Amino acid sequence: MTARPGQLVKLESGAWAVLREVPVPGVLGRKMLIAMAVDGALQERLDDPTSTETELPPEALAQVASPQ
Repeated sequence: MTARPGQLVKLESGAWAVLREVPVPGVLGRKMLIAMAVDGALQERLDDPTSTETELPPEALAQVASPQ
């Protein structure tokens, strides 16, 4: 499976994260994917065994922690 921005991934710790594309510092035009934590409410929905969510809905992007 190819990783892409907006994709949800479950980390080894059991926490969920969303992949975000960010510029590579010091390298013009290059980008990398980083995992950003999701908020508690979304975390609970994703841990629900009946959930079929595999991608972060667009309206939930505001719930994703952003870099400080």
